[in-house]
Amino acid sequence: MERRILCTLLLGTALLCTAVPATAQPLWVDIQDQSNISFEWLKSSYEFSNADFSFFTSTVYLSGSFVVSPSFRIIADIPFSSFSASYEGFFSSSVDESGSVLGNPYVGAEFGNDEMTFFAEGGIRLPTVNHNSFEERDAAELGAVADIMRYPAFVDDYIPMSIMLNGQPMWQGGKMRLRLRFGGWFFIPNEKHLDGETFFILGAYYTYDNRDFIVRIGYTGAINSEAEINFFDAWLDEFGVAVQKPFGDWVPGIMLRFPMGEPLNDFVNYTLGLNVAYRIR
Repeated sequence: MERRILCTLLLGTALLCTAVPATAQPLWVDIQDQSNISFEWLKSSYEFSNADFSFFTSTVYLSGSFVVSPSFRIIADIPFSSFSASYEGFFSSSVDESGSVLGNPYVGAEFGNDEMTFFAEGGIRLPTVNHNSFEERDAAELGAVADIMRYPAFVDDYIPMSIMLNGQPMWQGGKMRLRLRFGGWFFIPNEKHLDGETFFILGAYYTYDNRDFIVRIGYTGAINSEAEINFFDAWLDEFGVAVQKPFGDWVPGIMLRFPMGEPLNDFVNYTLGLNVAYRIR
């Protein structure tokens, strides 16, 4: 709870002291209204296991944002998660385990007014994840908690769909903006499950972009509509900060996110992300 209060104060301070639309996939790579291709490497510090994870335990996304017109763009990404870990087994023996899995690719679109101060986003993840082994399932679970806002990237037995509404007021010619986001994930049953699931999503992101660098501070949260436990125990939320520095058409960046309460911080201490985007002229 103290962490939540601190993060709320930091976000409020940024809004008082201090957009050019933001892409939906991913949330923390902000390239304004130009078509671009981006690569993200996410490295989480995991809390829930006594396993010793190697440096190469990570999740990566290859994403693209393609501007068709000022009011319409196409979004896509391909996720991948891998891990390598060692832990103490029976009779104090050392056990090594590793695995990887290709996630559910995303295809979607954003459309709104020409200034993109209001826009909707919607898309589907193609159900390609198949947990054929414990190693693949472990890799998928680690990938899912590495970015909770892209949790559907690693679920199996469902067809994940998303619909979001965004309001984005801007100041000083787009140099500063606040993006408010609300919507849901809809998990359509696929083979094994008879019933679907719905998650409600909300987020708030403040961006400062003076063309020399881009700073983003944000909050995101999600909850299963059918959760049988109380709201605060079911609410998955996190606070994040990201910085990008353009070098011509190349835009590298760094991101840091912290879970803000149970149950997410029972699994993750924090997630560090490195990314690089290339603007397509």
